[in-house]
Amino acid sequence: MEDGIHSGEVTEGLRTLDRMLGDVEVALQETPYLSGASYGLADAALTPFVSRLNELGFAWMWGSLPRLDAWWHKIRQRDSFGTVFNAFPNVAR
Repeated sequence: MEDGIHSGEVTEGLRTLDRMLGDVEVALQETPYLSGASYGLADAALTPFVSRLNELGFAWMWGSLPRLDAWWHKIRQRDSFGTVFNAFPNVAR
């Protein structure tokens, strides 16, 4: 805690996130969704995680990952996204 954002734990955490997002980018090479041709369980599991990263200002992490960026755009266009994520709006936004 003394080193804040500059601590080794934060640095390693960001590296781990970067690797995970890179893995998602690779997984999206063949199909538009992680689950294949349509939205499925893997996409549903990742959606709230990426949403939270976005809320925390970490969208820059996938700025150089065009497939993940396109996936995120498609996810936010889904009717269900608005239904779920607008049900309990983040008042801090």
